[in-house]
Amino acid sequence: EAVNQTNKSDDSITTTTAPNSAVNDNSTKTVKVGKVTIKSASKKKNAKKANIKIKKVEGATKYKIQISKTKKFKKVLVKKTVKTVSAKVSSKKIKNAKKLFVRVKAIKVVSGKTYEGKWSKTKRITIKK
Repeated sequence: EAVNQTNKSDDSITTTTAPNSAVNDNSTKTVKVGKVTIKSASKKKNAKKANIKIKKVEGATKYKIQISKTKKFKKVLVKKTVKTVSAKVSSKKIKNAKKLFVRVKAIKVVSGKTYEGKWSKTKRITIKK
């Protein structure tokens, strides 16, 4: 049985193996997942697609993207997981929106276990005419 603990001061997750588990050593492994920075986020006025560009996080295998009409993400319109730093996210729900916000987090897979970083700062999607 592995116990996950999140340390609030940094972006690391510590996994501790319980002494009575199948693994004999009492090891502690720290996996750091960096915080994502959004370079740009834009969409055309009546388009269903939004273009999101993010800064690459070292060691990240995937990125989780969320789009919402509110800055606090009370209702998420679109959820998508991508493997690249440049992504096109499409949905009918974002077609006629006047204000949209995006946030991203990095995902790292280490020996079959998934570790997620913290959400990026919320960025408003620029709507082009």
